[in-house]
Amino acid sequence: NFTSLIIAGELETKGDSNDPVVFTSFIDDEYGGDLNGNATTTAPTPGDWTQIRLADTSSSTISNTIFRYGGRYDGSGKTLLRVDSATSTIKDSIFEYSKDCGLELLNSNSLVENNIFRNNNDSSTSIGLYAQSSNAIISGNSFINNKAGNSPSGKNNYYLK
Repeated sequence: NFTSLIIAGELETKGDSNDPVVFTSFIDDEYGGDLNGNATTTAPTPGDWTQIRLADTSSSTISNTIFRYGGRYDGSGKTLLRVDSATSTIKDSIFEYSKDCGLELLNSNSLVENNIFRNNNDSSTSIGLYAQSSNAIISGNSFINNKAGNSPSGKNNYYLK
């Protein structure tokens, strides 16, 4: 818990639809089983861990990956995955139950395609995808039950600035 991971090189996840790579809370029994050995006495909550940040020297490919229950504030943001001045490919993945933001793109020219952003609604500012000063290609994504935003579709699920 309260863990973050900063990638200055390359993060490559190659899950598939039947066996995804999963980044989640230690208390999330849905993936990996009951790792903390307490049956069902605890449940994961948004913000159980901090974030994964792809730094400006990173060039990453993420596919068929699930990000859950992160987004605890660490001084640089409240998001599951933050792409900060890096270019990455993020496809066929799921971003859910973030404390604030599922995916954050800052000064990024990433490809964000065919992902699911859902249930990022813990606070009044929670959002599926946030992109600032980015020329990202955002295509074919699904936005479900996120709290805030101003998406062109009017579904209030992502924010482009």
